[in-house]
Amino acid sequence: QWPDRYYHASSDTPDRCDPASLAHSARAAAVYAAVLATAGSVEHTAMLALAARATRRRLYAALDAAQPTDAAWAEVRRGHAALLSTMRLAPAAERATEMLHAQEALGDFFDSEIVPALREPLRSGDVVPDSPVPVRDVDAPLDTQRHLLPGWAALDEADREDWRAIDHETPGGTTALDVAWYQADGQQSVHAIAETLRLEGHPVPPEGVQRFFDAAVRMGLAHWRPPHM
Repeated sequence: QWPDRYYHASSDTPDRCDPASLAHSARAAAVYAAVLATAGSVEHTAMLALAARATRRRLYAALDAAQPTDAAWAEVRRGHAALLSTMRLAPAAERATEMLHAQEALGDFFDSEIVPALREPLRSGDVVPDSPVPVRDVDAPLDTQRHLLPGWAALDEADREDWRAIDHETPGGTTALDVAWYQADGQQSVHAIAETLRLEGHPVPPEGVQRFFDAAVRMGLAHWRPPHM
């Protein structure tokens, strides 16, 4: 239905919805749900192949990223998770074996095709230094329309501009910031969250993570605690 001037806006009220468009959406969702609900061994094999092929394509693309090692590591983790997720639709033992074979094949592909092409070795087991620990005071995800967040109206213009800059300048944008927000469980430090973001393919430095949570603290959405509490 693009372009739609009301799309995901407060003006997207029922009187501005297109009944035909809603009907198309309902049909597409119903067909998708029916296919998944009745998926058998043939469909499971096809989904495994699709997930594996998409992962290999993204791994090749990761070699051209600014930080190819981090990008490749994130994609192989994403690929293994995608393969594993197919078991929600196919719990039978023989399909589990097929999924494990697909994961092994992906691992072999990563080791033989991707690792030799990387310009730097894979990182693992890095020591994460102590740093402050952000704690969410709001359990829900943060609205990406920041002006809808509690406390926005009380911010001065400089703090509002800082929020906008954080969203714009953070590698991965609001997607990366959502991952950071979910990690703020009172256990993960700034450096640990930055490391998680790196493994997810978002190279946000600890300073960027701290800046984001500083902004959240100013709005009363989170608070800080020191490490080792």
